[in-house]
This record gives sequence, C-alpha cells and structure tokens, in this order.
Amino acid sequence: MKVKSVPSFTSLDDIADRFEKVTSKIQFENREYKYLKTVFEDEINKLIYRCEEERHNLIISMMGDVVVVDVEGVYSVGDVAI
Repeated sequence: MKVKSVPSFTSLDDIADRFEKVTSKIQFENREYKYLKTVFEDEINKLIYRCEEERHNLIISMMGDVVVVDVEGVYSVGDVAI
C-alpha cells in the first residue's frame, strides 16, 4: 500500500513557490490544514484550507491550474472568512 505524503510548506512564500495542485490536506508551519472548498471569482479560484486547532483559514488564490497568484492567512472563529 502506498503512503500518500502531505505537501508541507514552511512559509507563505514557500506555498507561492511550490504549490502545485489541490489536495485534501496540506502542512503549513507544522499545522495540518484541510481543504474546505473553492470559491470562483472571475478567472481566479480561491482555494480555502482550514486549521481547526488554530481557527485559521489559509486562502490560496490561483489563475489556471497551477499558478499561485496570492496566499493569505485569515483568522476567523467561523468556518470561512474572506
């Protein structure tokens, strides 16, 4: 049985440089983020990941399949804050 590795990133710049595709989980600064949903705005897709432990959303904005336009961390008490 193959073990799937979870993409791991150390900084927002690291995500912008190395992010390749939507996965169900990513590691960011030693925390696990789970994929919530994609929000479509014009030609930009906002991929929303959530870390429940930190109550922190990670939003990765992309144009096309693999080009990261922007990455931002958003703290929120609810599920999603944009």
